[in-house]
Amino acid sequence: MIVVAILAGGMSSRFLAGDKLLYPVRGKPLIRYVVDSLMMCRYVSKVIAISSQSNINSINEHVETVQDPFQIGPLGALYLALRMFSEVFVVGGDMPFINCACLYTILEKCGFDGTISACMPQCNDYLEPLLSLYRRSMIGIIEYGIANRILSLQKLIKIFRVSIKTINICNSSELKTCLTNVNSVEDVHYRLHQILL
Repeated sequence: MIVVAILAGGMSSRFLAGDKLLYPVRGKPLIRYVVDSLMMCRYVSKVIAISSQSNINSINEHVETVQDPFQIGPLGALYLALRMFSEVFVVGGDMPFINCACLYTILEKCGFDGTISACMPQCNDYLEPLLSLYRRSMIGIIEYGIANRILSLQKLIKIFRVSIKTINICNSSELKTCLTNVNSVEDVHYRLHQILL
């Protein structure tokens, strides 16, 4: 069983119609598609959202929500999640194509090797920090990053040569689709209409 943390603290700066996570799609906010999909997965014991102060009251109507006091992006949210749980699977609140099959595929490929600190998708040299599994052994590295304003997980992993397992997704259209996020109103109309509208 796994805890899933939905990162819901972004500023939606490229989304010109307000907070993208609360943007209505067929009568419900975008984040509800993510929450509802994850809550159906049998290996998920708990789903939480880590939210900014500005939208915590709106998001917590849909899922248990924890306020992110750091407001420095995904790194701060991940740090908060790992202080609460020894192992956490992280997804973006703006990833409406997430489904149980993608979650199970990642977890199966990650395995249960206790020596790794993280397990994440990778295509070519690019690591995908979302749709990834993290363990509490990452906390010291994240604390260093926060203290030294190195807020990129990719940089921290390279600096510390963190023991991670990668999953090649270059040829997996299913996992690439699950990683698709929404950044604009156009994304809602052109990317989402195929499965949501």
